[in-house]
Amino acid sequence: MLSRPISPAPSRLAVWLWLLLLASVSPLAAVDQDMKEDDSANVAKALRLPAGFAATLFAQHPLFGNPVAIDVDPRGRVFVAEQYRFNRGTEENRTSSFLLDDDLQVETTDDRLAMFRKWSSRYEGGMAWFTKVSDQVRVVSDHDGDGKADRSTVLAQFNEPLDGLNSGVMVIGDDIWVTCIPNLWRLRDRNDDGIAEERVKVHSGFGVKASFLGHDLHALTLGMDGRLYLSIGDRGLHVVNREGGTLHVPDHGAVLRCELDGSHLEVVHKGLRNPQGLAFDEFGNLFAGDNNCDKGDKSRLIYVVDGGDSAWRMPYQSMGKPVSGGPWMAEELWQTESPLHPQWSVPGVGYIGAGPSGLRFSAVGAWPEKLRNRFFHMNFTGNSGIITFKTVSEGAGFRIAEYQDFLTPMNVSDCAFGYDGRLYVANYTGNPFNHDVGGRLFAVAATETPKAEIEQLRELAKADLKAFSNERLVALLDHADQRIRLRAQFALAAQPTGQSVLAGAAANRSASLMTRLHAAWGLWMMARADAQALAPLRLLATDQDPQIRANAFRVLADLGDRGFAAGFIAGLDDAELRVRFFAAEGLGRSHAAATAPLIALLRRNASKDRFIQHAAVTALGRIGNREALMASAQDPDAAVRLAVVLTLRLWGDARLSGFLADADDRIVLEAARAIHEVRITAAYPALAAAGARAGRAAEPFRAALQRRVLASARRLADRDGAGRLVQMMVDPAVAVAVRVTASELLADWTTVVNRDSITGAWWPLPAGDVAAVRDAMAGRIDALFAANLTDTWATSFTALTSVGIDVPVAIPTRIANDGSVSSAARIAAFTYAQRFAPAAATDIAQGFLRQGKPELQSAALTALRAADQGIALELFAKLLGDQATPLSVKQTCLDELATIASAATPASAKAVVVLLDWGKRLGSTQMPPELAFDVLAAVKRSRAAAPELDKLVAAYDAELATNKDPLAPYLLALDGGNAERGAQVFATHPVAQCTRCHAVNSQGGVAGPNLSHIATTLSRRELLDALIVPSARIAPGYGLITVTTTTGQTLTGMIVSETPTQLVIEITKDQRTTLAITDIASRTKPISLMPPVGQILQPRELRDVLAYVQSLK
Repeated sequence: MLSRPISPAPSRLAVWLWLLLLASVSPLAAVDQDMKEDDSANVAKALRLPAGFAATLFAQHPLFGNPVAIDVDPRGRVFVAEQYRFNRGTEENRTSSFLLDDDLQVETTDDRLAMFRKWSSRYEGGMAWFTKVSDQVRVVSDHDGDGKADRSTVLAQFNEPLDGLNSGVMVIGDDIWVTCIPNLWRLRDRNDDGIAEERVKVHSGFGVKASFLGHDLHALTLGMDGRLYLSIGDRGLHVVNREGGTLHVPDHGAVLRCELDGSHLEVVHKGLRNPQGLAFDEFGNLFAGDNNCDKGDKSRLIYVVDGGDSAWRMPYQSMGKPVSGGPWMAEELWQTESPLHPQWSVPGVGYIGAGPSGLRFSAVGAWPEKLRNRFFHMNFTGNSGIITFKTVSEGAGFRIAEYQDFLTPMNVSDCAFGYDGRLYVANYTGNPFNHDVGGRLFAVAATETPKAEIEQLRELAKADLKAFSNERLVALLDHADQRIRLRAQFALAAQPTGQSVLAGAAANRSASLMTRLHAAWGLWMMARADAQALAPLRLLATDQDPQIRANAFRVLADLGDRGFAAGFIAGLDDAELRVRFFAAEGLGRSHAAATAPLIALLRRNASKDRFIQHAAVTALGRIGNREALMASAQDPDAAVRLAVVLTLRLWGDARLSGFLADADDRIVLEAARAIHEVRITAAYPALAAAGARAGRAAEPFRAALQRRVLASARRLADRDGAGRLVQMMVDPAVAVAVRVTASELLADWTTVVNRDSITGAWWPLPAGDVAAVRDAMAGRIDALFAANLTDTWATSFTALTSVGIDVPVAIPTRIANDGSVSSAARIAAFTYAQRFAPAAATDIAQGFLRQGKPELQSAALTALRAADQGIALELFAKLLGDQATPLSVKQTCLDELATIASAATPASAKAVVVLLDWGKRLGSTQMPPELAFDVLAAVKRSRAAAPELDKLVAAYDAELATNKDPLAPYLLALDGGNAERGAQVFATHPVAQCTRCHAVNSQGGVAGPNLSHIATTLSRRELLDALIVPSARIAPGYGLITVTTTTGQTLTGMIVSETPTQLVIEITKDQRTTLAITDIASRTKPISLMPPVGQILQPRELRDVLAYVQSLK
């Protein structure tokens, strides 16, 4: 509980009654009793900050909870976007995997609502599930002025079926902007009571997909142009703006902007996964922090540019082939520099953390100069905290510099600069998977900031700048705080005489750079309504200062100034690459007749600067002069031909097929990518026929090309297509992975396949004619099973079995009986023989049972059960009783016994007898520990077959219910797991996402402990404990605790190590303290953000993961 009232008298009772009323509708009814205010204050003292900074507790639960985003208004009030609908009304396709197929298809919010209605029976209460919990925005304030919050009100709540998560809030004047999918809201509190009386849906249609929780509408930011900027994750959007235009981005994230009245909403940059933070630097450049997909890639800083695409698509997340993550990982789309990086996209600036949850820029007053004009990046993984860095111009783009910690260790969801010299930091303390409610707000400030500077900033922030003189407003354009500069700029732009004042300030070369830039940006605002403001901007395009020139071109380009074509063309030769970039953009946005100058720019660029290439190609696409462009199709310069290909991609032009024979591998790949991904159907035959050219390409281009050749061949589904698949299957020069892809495509030849093999998108393939495959296979069977293709024999048999192609019986018999061949190939040959040569399959099965390889024996036993249940029963019982039988074989026997018992056949009763015998051994010394899990699973599967089995299960469950040990339901998973399968679950499970936080042998994340040798540290029981109750045992270096000694001393820090006799904690980077356990009077329990794996994985998956981590020594 708080040590002081939430609000001062006389309104204390009213506030408490308001909180009590909220208990029926708000998750904040639950108060965290474990963390007291003095503990939170100790946490503040333990934070690692630069020298000269200190943190204090400003507010904590129950004043607010679960903070996702915050903003601070000029009055010092903190607006908090709170989320409570995480998996309680806002659903995702990860934890609700049954949504995935539908989610890949939905393209509007109406579609998503229909999807929820379709699956409503899977949720408690049906559709009522989607409205029972509310997200909300709170206003947290310091009413008595002591530097700590003492009052909060709920400004607004959101609980419509499509709502959530509430992920953004920003105050601009009297307007409170809120982003809560599916809506962009503008709220107003007319009577200043902390409750919004006016709620306007400015735009709707965001979040067409469920996708992943957190991939929401967020990052509200005010631009230098006076527009509102915001971003959305890969839940996508389908929005009709006020001008009647449809913004349709259904399967990836984007950055958008609109005027402050909501007009002219447009997409600026797309192809993002989850850009949870946006921030402008002091020169007007916009950056986003985009999250990685948790498959070994890295999060990236994105330079947001007009028409930019960063290459992410939502279906990649759930792809497993050719590698997990599809082309995002297989073709290195996430990397900032890679030969395979798609030329049609713009690369990231650099890598930032592992979980970007917010981005701010410290162009603020009352803040130390050494940390001013830097980005502050919230890294929401493993108590990482806040990282600060700079960006440095590099060509037309940027690079990251001076990347360093600012605040650690803390799970920071967002931060915001106040007008009081303090950085407000939101600490998300709960575990969303457990629906915990909690949170803290800390205030970080320099210890020696002059009070006068703070007071001046506060006064300016509250002042009505409209009442200021022009001279004073111009002076404020150079204020240390960017927010004040912008307000002065906006005030001048709103005045009748503003244009002349701003023009004079912008042209004044003796004025400061900030004054001139903000004056130019003020003209930018005015020119959107009055073309007369263009004239002074044009004059700035020849200024000596490169920042002024670049921004003049930026503004004129954005305005699409059609009267400045000659100036834009001249700008293509500027010494500054950033000027060239904006000049090219201007030619495109003004639709100037400038194809030739842009081609010349591309020739000079020689594909070196990707941002120049992007701007020029985007301009060519917008200009749309196809005849002029195609005049360069045969240009000897590869950079020019590449640009032609990229422009044709923008148009969806089938003439791309002419570049499939180009001498440059990169150009051929980009043409193939465009044909396939843009779905240029007229060019499919040419792509399908490009196998020979693909085979001549160098790696890494070759495999990427060949996969697209195969995809087109399969999509055509004709005789030529079948022949091309088979040709690659039998070509030893083709890489194994590509031959496997060809086999898989052939295996699905006669069925409709819903997801594309390259992009993972929902794009149903037509079924092909089996006769075409038979013709293609004629005379190729021997080649398919040649000795130099052994690594694809298994997938070849699978394909032939699926399609039903005749193979001489000698071939599967030879391969199945060859002990030197892989078990996968032998089992695939056996499976083929079972279907097409039953007599041979019987002989093969007998050989499998004799040869002793467990996987072969299991395959034979499954076949035996299907062929003769009576004989199978006798053998299963015998094998189960034989100590020499391999464990995996016994597990197969139990699984097959359950199948027989549940099938209501003559053999079912005998199967029940065997299962009952084994079931009665549960909990006794007669039960081998490694088999107990499988016995219980088999008995549960068969419980409906016999009352005795049902009673056995009921008795087991009743005994388990009385056991208070949280591990009791999982103890049988301690033994018998399969480490190989567990490794696969660990690496690829879409919900558990183990590799996001944990690394094994240098592969994986860094947010959690490295597990490479974890089995040498923890026992099997301790490993299970860590999986089921993560907070019960925190790894050294990952748990923040507060310790009170028997002498009354309080210490807070990270656990370094602990033994039965002593505890070592790290107070700061340079200070460690060792305490005797007997000297500790009390200690807080550290919290882990790792979700309880037992609630996510299926029991067998859990057992296999446990076996895997037990193998890590």
